[in-house]
Amino acid sequence: MFLAETDWTSVGLLAVTLMALFVTATATILNYFQYLSLTSPDVVVYAKQDEHVPMLIALIIENIGKAPATAIRFYPDQPVPLSAFEEAGKKEPLPHWYPTQGPLIDGIPFLPPGGQRILTWGDYNGLVIALKNHVLKIDAEYTATRFSGLMGRRVTSTSYLDIRSFAGCDASAEPFKEGVMKSLATIAGAASKFKG
Repeated sequence: MFLAETDWTSVGLLAVTLMALFVTATATILNYFQYLSLTSPDVVVYAKQDEHVPMLIALIIENIGKAPATAIRFYPDQPVPLSAFEEAGKKEPLPHWYPTQGPLIDGIPFLPPGGQRILTWGDYNGLVIALKNHVLKIDAEYTATRFSGLMGRRVTSTSYLDIRSFAGCDASAEPFKEGVMKSLATIAGAASKFKG
């Protein structure tokens, strides 16, 4: 009896209104997530071949996001070697390859959008020895702050570093490396003549 007395125009308007409410709410939520992606920091750690000395591989910490990251801490799944250079006859990691200070140990208080820290990671063979073909996982935990310092939240991003991806590149080329080593020895010899 109720349905018979119902004004079908009102029911239709109610249905259209509820659908419009649903579409508006969904669009608002999607816009909010898009806003977050455009105003959030994103700290990554990656390896890159040095542009000036291709046999060297640099470890780069960078905020590729659109907002500053604060109170950045790093949590690798194993110790991260730095300046891991192959030394003649050595097939085991050397203790001086593992730093006791620096951004990976002490963290970074503030990193603006596009900000970087560039570290000398080592050469290909030294890193193969140090990492033993392990893919290094590094979690970066930091605070993303919005609205002029209000509403900060802790965010974690994960980076993976695989030295094997440099196999066959200039960084792993032995002839190039030997040429650089000879050039460095020549420079060191010339420099020692000036000292003496």
